[in-house]
Amino acid sequence: MKRFYVSLLTFFFVIAVLFTSSGRVEANALPGSLVAAGITWVSGDETYTSNTISVVNLPGTTTIKSGMIVPVGFTNNGEKQFEGEGYQISSFDSGKLIACFPFRAFNRGWNGKVAEWTGTQWKLMRTLVISPVETGYSLACTTITHNGVYALLKWIG
Repeated sequence: MKRFYVSLLTFFFVIAVLFTSSGRVEANALPGSLVAAGITWVSGDETYTSNTISVVNLPGTTTIKSGMIVPVGFTNNGEKQFEGEGYQISSFDSGKLIACFPFRAFNRGWNGKVAEWTGTQWKLMRTLVISPVETGYSLACTTITHNGVYALLKWIG
């Protein structure tokens, strides 16, 4: 009787394998193949301008005693820091872009989020941090729906 059940189970397994479709499969980390830092168009207006901005040229900054340039508007100066360059998006009328910033300090005791300069403060945005195996760094990504200045802020976690 036991042989009968083993044979029946094997039969169904073989049938399942035969009816399984096969074909070419491609794996993308996220929509738009986000495997590198930068701005990626997703939908809407395909005509826009993206410029990188060095930390010294970002708006809404202050310099603390150590000489480090940090974002303004947080409880303690130096509580949050910039991680790399920012992006300025202009001439974008509608749709979605994805901005990804290299995040070398992630998983080394640091947390972070992409922030948008509102003209008066840095507003933290919903951020997805991914760690592609092929790179030596993580990517902090967010969706952008309008013109503005964006930067990655980090802090000790």
